[in-house]
Amino acid sequence: MQTKIIIFSFTILFFLSFTQCKVKSQMQKTLCSQQMKKVMVGFYKANITKYNFLSLPEDFERENCYFLEVRDRSVNKTVMFMDVIHTSPEDKDQFILSMYDPSRGWNFETNTELEIMNGSFNSVYLEEQKKNEQYPERVVNFFQNLMLPLIESVEPSNYQEIEPFLRLCKMLQLEELTHAVLINIADTVVTEYLPFYLKNYPEIFLYSFMNLAPQMQNILIEKFEPFIMDISIQNELEYLTQYQSDTLYSYFKKIIQNLEILSVKSGKFGVSKLAKETNKVLNKISGQKILSFLTEYHKRVDKSKPKDWIHPSAEQEIETNPVKENMIAELNQIKDFEFQFYMVELFSIMGTKILQSHDKRAGMMEMVFSSSDKCLLSDFELDEMVNVAIAHKWLLPTTIKTNTRSLLRSCIKLVDGDQETFIFKLNPTGKSRCEIVIQRIDEDNEDGHSLNRTLEILPDTNPNYTYGNSCLRDTNRQTFENVHHPGMYYRRLL
Repeated sequence: MQTKIIIFSFTILFFLSFTQCKVKSQMQKTLCSQQMKKVMVGFYKANITKYNFLSLPEDFERENCYFLEVRDRSVNKTVMFMDVIHTSPEDKDQFILSMYDPSRGWNFETNTELEIMNGSFNSVYLEEQKKNEQYPERVVNFFQNLMLPLIESVEPSNYQEIEPFLRLCKMLQLEELTHAVLINIADTVVTEYLPFYLKNYPEIFLYSFMNLAPQMQNILIEKFEPFIMDISIQNELEYLTQYQSDTLYSYFKKIIQNLEILSVKSGKFGVSKLAKETNKVLNKISGQKILSFLTEYHKRVDKSKPKDWIHPSAEQEIETNPVKENMIAELNQIKDFEFQFYMVELFSIMGTKILQSHDKRAGMMEMVFSSSDKCLLSDFELDEMVNVAIAHKWLLPTTIKTNTRSLLRSCIKLVDGDQETFIFKLNPTGKSRCEIVIQRIDEDNEDGHSLNRTLEILPDTNPNYTYGNSCLRDTNRQTFENVHHPGMYYRRLL
């Protein structure tokens, strides 16, 4: 009797085991015919976005296709199935089509009570439908798991051409712009390597990218920071400042263009919708940031401005578009030699001496100090210009303010309409020789009688400077040892 019970129990266990494994058993499932697999692959390709399939069509097509007969209540069904990605390339489940009436064709199986549906892709999809999620977490996680390794594999050495530009943005304290460029890189990488998913799942893909963007940005900042801050990049930027100011200026114009997009034009800066929408949220530039740059710029260029000077736009609603547009317009009015001067000043703050450019004729002292005065200025006019130079800290406050002709070594005047440019060579201390270029514009008032006269000192990166030792640089050095040894001056870029 006991033997019969044991045999009976073994028979039940065997039957149960056989039933649970019937789908995966090679004895029960049969390879699909070529026509059946063609139907399966065709259905997959036609319904990728409907069911949120994650296997690439070409990868899915390489999977094996099987079919078998199952009983669904009182109906016999033929089911065929192939493996598709569930949550990762290594995690696959069976995608199932079934048919019980040839006239109705093959359909996506929805009866979760069928044993073959246990752990199937169909069950996963049907469960997602119950949750009514806009972006299924499974799909979002899958995309992010594909994106992250791509970002981690980015090599900054492949982007050497933009490193000086990024360093310049950092020097100008426009970190948001640097970060926006890095998001552009992330956009370019995922777009290049994941075009299928971007094309077929644009909204979920965008949502996934934006959710991951802060992490991707931090990864790229950590990768690029050492390269941006490397001394070789600084040297390259110094070289551009000194010898290729046109390239430097083109960088600055690009910065202004990007600033406008990130501040005035909704912040949508990027190569595609991925970067544009992300930068709009993550790296939009405020009016306060532009104001800070303009304030710093004017204080560096105009030495007469006090340390606590703030750009007049601060008195307006700086976060409104009209005010930001006005500030951007002002940036666009900055000339190439003016921005070059600002960069020389920044390097000077960093303790970097930028030597004299080759196109200046520094050292030709006998020629440039020829004691020729071709400007024909009255004593009053000359005193007026010297006093402007003192007020703007281009000359020491102890410089004589009247009878200033004794300081003059030579003067040349250039005339262009109402604009006169005076190129002065001076000896303001008796121990040093320097150069200053002043522009004078005379305009009639609205009454047509009185005259408006404007005097402006041009930055010493203006092409009209020829000597190589501007009065600004000379004055700044008066507290150092070189004032006692004029012939030993460093000739910097002016």
